[in-house]
Amino acid sequence: RNNQSGGSRGVLSIAQKMRDPRWFSGPPAIEAEFNRATELRTARDFAGAEAIYRRLVALTSIPDGARARYFCDLAQLLDDTKRSEEAEEIITKAIKLDPGHGGALAFLGMLQAKTNRIDLALPNLEKADKLAPNVPWIMDLLAAVLAMYGRLREMIDLCERILKIDPNFAGTLGRLSSGYYLEGYPVRAYEVGKHLVDLTPDDAEGYGKIAAALVMQGRIDMALEAFGASVARDAVGNQSTRCNYVFTMHYSDQMSPETIFQAHKSFGQDFAMAKVGDLSRFGPYLNDPDPNRKLRIGYLSPDFRVHSVSAFIEPILTYHNRNHVEVFTYHVSTRVDGMTTRFQTLADTMRLCGAKSDEEIAELIRADRIDVLVDLAGHTGENRLLVMARKPAPIQVTYLGYPGTTGLPTVDYRFTDNWCDPEGQTDQWHTEELIRLPTGFLAFQPSSAPALTPPPCVANGYVTFGCFNNLPKVTPTTMRLWAAVLKAVPTARLVVKNRSFLEEATRNAVRATLIETGVDPDRLDLLEWIDGRRDHLVAYHQIDIALDTYPYTGTTTTCEAMWMGVPVVTLAGEWHTSRVGVSLLSQVGTPEYIASDADEYVRIAADLASDVDRLAHFRTALRVMMLGSPLFDYAGLARNFEAAYRAMWHHWLGVEEPDGDPSPDV
Repeated sequence: RNNQSGGSRGVLSIAQKMRDPRWFSGPPAIEAEFNRATELRTARDFAGAEAIYRRLVALTSIPDGARARYFCDLAQLLDDTKRSEEAEEIITKAIKLDPGHGGALAFLGMLQAKTNRIDLALPNLEKADKLAPNVPWIMDLLAAVLAMYGRLREMIDLCERILKIDPNFAGTLGRLSSGYYLEGYPVRAYEVGKHLVDLTPDDAEGYGKIAAALVMQGRIDMALEAFGASVARDAVGNQSTRCNYVFTMHYSDQMSPETIFQAHKSFGQDFAMAKVGDLSRFGPYLNDPDPNRKLRIGYLSPDFRVHSVSAFIEPILTYHNRNHVEVFTYHVSTRVDGMTTRFQTLADTMRLCGAKSDEEIAELIRADRIDVLVDLAGHTGENRLLVMARKPAPIQVTYLGYPGTTGLPTVDYRFTDNWCDPEGQTDQWHTEELIRLPTGFLAFQPSSAPALTPPPCVANGYVTFGCFNNLPKVTPTTMRLWAAVLKAVPTARLVVKNRSFLEEATRNAVRATLIETGVDPDRLDLLEWIDGRRDHLVAYHQIDIALDTYPYTGTTTTCEAMWMGVPVVTLAGEWHTSRVGVSLLSQVGTPEYIASDADEYVRIAADLASDVDRLAHFRTALRVMMLGSPLFDYAGLARNFEAAYRAMWHHWLGVEEPDGDPSPDV
């Protein structure tokens, strides 16, 4: 999951003067003053420009249309100088003078959207689009708000209309590329991003767009090169580009853990901490130092909504002992849905702060006197690592949503287990201290429980291998493993399902690459994405054995496969990204399907394919095995977290634990 939310550079800023067909001019002398103010504003003499604008808007003798124009430019100046509330008051006066001014209504909608009042922004922008039709910047603002609502199809349609009017409208090109990316059309996303690069070759945004599209196509080496080009051209310190860059490194089967760690460490020290500055300006923590009181635990995430992360965090929030902890959740995305409402019921306090700045969120967390703040996103989309960099809580932890270190010196701990991060094997690749939970670090809550069916090999007479992982995980190493498995089992078929296969060009490219790797095209099926979680799970009825990816192994897909009675074969690597399968299979009770090298991976898959009785047994037994595993011991995992939080709190206070460290003793 990369940082592609349908936005782009300057998504809610107006580059042009607010002109529409209802254009009124004041007397020539007044217009000369207005033009002088515009020159001063362009030269960044904001004080001089503001003085003239305020003098002009006070002239009640000139036509209302002209005064409305002057109010508009004053409002833009106020917004440019970070006085948005006053800008909204001024633009409202412009609309009162000229209710038909589409540009003014669009600007009001922009201000409302910037403060997450999209319920107010949308009707204003829709009205603006009607009053001033076919004006690209107004349409582009409307597209931005549609993206915030998650109405991606409408946003894409609108962006395509804009580009018919102006094929080179840069803001829309960036937004449309993101829209295609999110809808599962990476080739189209790449083509639009490439147009943006050709249009603005010295700008960072276009390279970031084509990099994201390349990731979705599984072309990781090219994506990393494009992200590097984006970072090199970034003059404003764009966080999401840097996060996407280091996140994408985890997909590579060419980069070493040490190289990836150093990139994350550089992000933390050279970028994040440099951007935040001196932490002493925030003053001391005001938390009550009682070692045994109820702890205030904060969870920070953009994914308290329909998202794979929710399947793993919901059980923990549900089973927290409210006698021991008070739970705060901070939803830092503007996207909300029915799942967000559900999460509100699982927290003692939920803060919806998607529209707030990093500084504002950090201040809110500090005011809530959070004792332990837990980041659930890492470097994934819409993260707020710059909140964590401000250290708003005395103890900070990262968990769940990301397979590696944050790189931030302000994050103290990272939750994991001994299967994913064996003692002494992976510690050197983290800036955090690793807390290895004793029974595993994940709890899985399936979205539904479709009826189980016999394995398809019983009726087909041949075994079907399959993989439903994200395409970036299907590396050249993974493809070679799959080709070797099919060679070892000459009658078997391979089914690969992915959202990107909605696009014929992507399907054809992946098919060609698999064929080049040695996969027989007559034994290969590529399935398009299936909407609806239940129907997605039912698709597992088509496969007998799931083949995990490498080096970035599956998490949700591995759990879902086993939940549907499909055994998983995984290859263990040397660090967390390539060892989550080790943890999941060990907890469920199928460690015999964990390979230590490529040859063993192939042997395990071939042996399992030869035993139809065992596959039939697993079809019903695996779900029962999961239900009896630590993955479904929600209360037990919640107790482990609470014990760890208490130990961390004692450690911060200087109260000695029996073992002298903050590892849970449960």
